[in-house]
Amino acid sequence: MSFQSKTIANAIQELNTATFVPAIQREFVWTEEQIIQLFDSILRDYPIGSLLFWRVRGDLAQEQIKYKFVQHYVTDPVHPESLGNVHHRNPEVEDYEDVPNGIQLVLDGQQRLTALYIGLQGTLTTKQKHRHRTNPSAWDRKQLYLNVLSDPNEVSDDDLKMRYEFEFKTDPEMSEDEYWYRAKDILELNEYDGIHDITEEIDAELSEQEIDHPSQWKFINKNLTALYRAVHERSLINYDEKEEDDLGKVLDMFIRTNRGGTQLSTSEVLLSIATAQWANGGGADAINAREEITEFIDDLNRRRQDAGFSFDIDFALRNLLMCSDLPTSESVRHFNQSNLQRMKQTWTDNGKMQQAVRNAVDLIVDFGLDSRSLTSRNALVPVAYFFYINDNPNLEWSSGHEEISARQEIHQWLCTSILNGTFSVGRGAIERARSLMQTAPAMTFPGDEIHRELRSDGRVSRFDRDLLELQLDSLEYGSRKTFSFLSLLYHPGPARSNTRHDVDHIFPQDQFDTETLVQDYGLDQVEAERYVEHKDRIGNLQLLNENENRSKSGRSFLEWLESQDDSYFEKHHIPQDEDLHRLENFPEFIEKREELIIEDLLNKFGPEETQDA
Repeated sequence: MSFQSKTIANAIQELNTATFVPAIQREFVWTEEQIIQLFDSILRDYPIGSLLFWRVRGDLAQEQIKYKFVQHYVTDPVHPESLGNVHHRNPEVEDYEDVPNGIQLVLDGQQRLTALYIGLQGTLTTKQKHRHRTNPSAWDRKQLYLNVLSDPNEVSDDDLKMRYEFEFKTDPEMSEDEYWYRAKDILELNEYDGIHDITEEIDAELSEQEIDHPSQWKFINKNLTALYRAVHERSLINYDEKEEDDLGKVLDMFIRTNRGGTQLSTSEVLLSIATAQWANGGGADAINAREEITEFIDDLNRRRQDAGFSFDIDFALRNLLMCSDLPTSESVRHFNQSNLQRMKQTWTDNGKMQQAVRNAVDLIVDFGLDSRSLTSRNALVPVAYFFYINDNPNLEWSSGHEEISARQEIHQWLCTSILNGTFSVGRGAIERARSLMQTAPAMTFPGDEIHRELRSDGRVSRFDRDLLELQLDSLEYGSRKTFSFLSLLYHPGPARSNTRHDVDHIFPQDQFDTETLVQDYGLDQVEAERYVEHKDRIGNLQLLNENENRSKSGRSFLEWLESQDDSYFEKHHIPQDEDLHRLENFPEFIEKREELIIEDLLNKFGPEETQDA
């Protein structure tokens, strides 16, 4: 069939009534800026590319798993239920919903159509920066507006280089330079003559508010005319339509046509392949891979919201490949029919794999790790695999000896791997870890063996003095790896369950004011600045449990020491020399304590020859 075209207004009208999203499609991934740029492009009469539709009829139209376009989009799948009818993922078309016998499924163009749908008939809900996503008041539900007082002949100064001033807003206000016209209202106009009436209404409203706008009056008509013609008059939706009963060919068309634009990631391609294969032929064993895997990811991210994780399809598929004993490189060539069947069997094995991943996430949150301190998600995959091959044991601290031992070994291995970046590059390390875990005794996490194996190809797996000195010079309060470093220093303490640890300054932060150091402690300006530079070093940081941290709050180091016994010095690697406990000798304290830290970590986790000496 040759290319056809339709207006944006007609295309929008058909969404979720005659045009749907096939199961092999990915989610909506465009940003707010991309949506705005699309609207600027259509008003400037720029080409926005052709679309590809898959025409299905009769029983095939009814049987195909299909989804609706997202109309009210929320940018995070983890959000309060009180936000109402918002969606991050496409809602599935239910069996009871009436669907025509002939429908279109979008193979290429879903992002553009969804962007138009959100802008002209929907909303965009975003979270305010630095606010928790569980708080309903942290979210803003916005609609697309066009500032009709802006000059469409001028190009914006920002990177977007826009001519038409579109923005998503909640409740816009008017001013001399701004009158925000809601984009969706243009759909209510059935003929161009209505533009004149709207222009006069806006003019009257501005005059009533005593807003001076004579120089911009002409822009109102220009902006509204451009929006009307782009939506109602010009046939900007150019598309090709294919009829095909072979799902394999449809999948191939989908992958080939989506190589441009916002490209499909490898994991998105693989999810599309799995979705097509697991549902192929229907029947009792048919599975909607897209629905189940994305739902699993969302549940995983909601599970420990305090940790702020944003696990994705890539993470889920890598764990699935790991537990299916398949290569974890996520190469399309590995997704043959035999391997896909093995993955399906793993996925449907009474939720064993899914529970293993949940257990791994729960465990590292118990360790005190979160989305910032878990610098490599790959490092979590072997932990999940340990749970999987050992039938998801209970590793609570109150469990038996071998469970506690495994918990401690995982803690030590994971923190060391994070610090050394063992799993930050490549996938081979994951598979080699799997091989060692398969031959290890039950309930044994072979951390040392994994380190030894990875050391053979040059990966850093343990510590030497040079590496520790480098860590001490680079890590500080607030660094992503600082908690892992301190966790090793206090190992096995942070491996215990139900005990949260906070990173605390030994000499309190509020003592490090340059002016105070000069006036009250007699330091010169250079010395005072050196003190301030050193206050966040590892040498001035310790781990305290929540009760200890509350008790220490507001006390100087000397005052805190008065309430501590001798065990505090050994546990926290505090120099015994009392002179070093005074702020006047802070640099010497840092130097001595960091030397104690190096000695302790070399003794615990240094090269094997150092430990044996």
